[in-house]
Amino acid sequence: MKTITKILGAATLAVATLMSVSCSKSYTGKVALNNDLDSVSYALGTFMGAQLKQMTERFPLTQTDSLKLVKTFTEGVLSEDYVKWVKDQLFGEENINEAAFKYGFTHQFVHGHSMLSEEQANFICQLKSGEIRKKKEEEKAKKAAENIEIGKKFLEENAQKDSVIVLENGLQYKVLATGTGASPKVTDKVKCHYEGRLIDGTVFDSSYKRNQPTTFPLNGVIKGWTEILQLMKEGDKWQVFIPSELGYGERGAGDNIAPNETLIFDIELIEVVK
Repeated sequence: MKTITKILGAATLAVATLMSVSCSKSYTGKVALNNDLDSVSYALGTFMGAQLKQMTERFPLTQTDSLKLVKTFTEGVLSEDYVKWVKDQLFGEENINEAAFKYGFTHQFVHGHSMLSEEQANFICQLKSGEIRKKKEEEKAKKAAENIEIGKKFLEENAQKDSVIVLENGLQYKVLATGTGASPKVTDKVKCHYEGRLIDGTVFDSSYKRNQPTTFPLNGVIKGWTEILQLMKEGDKWQVFIPSELGYGERGAGDNIAPNETLIFDIELIEVVK
């Protein structure tokens, strides 16, 4: 804990002294903010510099520790990998002016002054964040609508195959292996092996790859699983085609399953667990 506390602090003297080392040589002076990209990048650097500086000023350190700490922080934040990480996290596929970002951070964190006030930097960052969030939501909604149509077409074509059985609720399945054991009730737990894929063939989960079957309550999974497993017997292995409304629907699931995705599962019912 003592070490972590030191890593969070820095003395004002160290900040002044650091003006003469490495990164401050490259990012001193003014930088031209010619467009929105320049301004947002500089504002982000300024805001991060201000926040980090506030953290470092909370704890008193020796001059030696302060010098090492501020140098480490500055070189770390200005590293190519870190700037790329910031871009990916906050800007996504949009560009960032790395030089403007580094100038903003160095001006604020190392020198204690910026071309923008902390309030101005915060406002610009929030404005850009809202713009990016709105764009992502629009893209997500567009993709969700496309997935409905893609899934509908896939299921319509799949239903024409002789081996596929279509249920009234929209579920489709074909039998891969037949068992003779018990069928589960909705209140039971089941032990299954499975592999889940998108309709383009992308595997997003597989107990087979983990070499470990999964046990779960039947009423604790997506609706398509709950309904289809009650029709299966121990020893059955079915390939199941699940419409999005019986899967993860509009919310999707993490990074792997987009909103309104139609899903394919190979499900092997090993045991009904009483």
